[in-house]
Amino acid sequence: IGHTAASATQIRDAVAAGATLSTHIGNGCHARIPRHDSYLWEQLACDALTATMIVDGWHVEPSEAKVFVRAKGPGRVALISDVVALAGMPPGSYGDGRFDVTPEGRILLAGTPYLAGASALLDACAANASRWTDMSLEDVVRSVTETPARALGLAQKGRIEESFDADLTLFRPTDTGPFEIVATLCGGEVVWSAK
Repeated sequence: IGHTAASATQIRDAVAAGATLSTHIGNGCHARIPRHDSYLWEQLACDALTATMIVDGWHVEPSEAKVFVRAKGPGRVALISDVVALAGMPPGSYGDGRFDVTPEGRILLAGTPYLAGASALLDACAANASRWTDMSLEDVVRSVTETPARALGLAQKGRIEESFDADLTLFRPTDTGPFEIVATLCGGEVVWSAK
């Protein structure tokens, strides 16, 4: 279920028809939503839906992240990012004036408050989730590994276990900012190292 204006009944019908994932929950919502019969509340309440979240402070703000995780439970949250090519660019106008990058790094459709993608990578979103929600570090790691692999039906991904792919990112938590990435392995082989 992507960015939607569906009624609560339509959300329930979608789940009954086999929907299992809420895409970027909380992002793309109307500025004002009904207190009752809300597509947002229905997705949060539905245990059959795994919610993907971009915890960058703009797609989902800290208090929203905390409430969304509490509603879904850590096992039904997959942390993601839809980082775009303008991430990391200095403030200014880009794409023939179609996009603005703000001083704090937010990427907007020019002249609007609407996001045009994320500027924060998953290392930053995962660090934010560990700081802003009740998720333990173990929960956060599962939310970027096991939960998305399960949601996508990837049988040999998401856990460190015999016969699973040894695709790993080694990191150190930090007090502020993104996690510090130490190394990346694909199939058990180091393909990138900070040293």
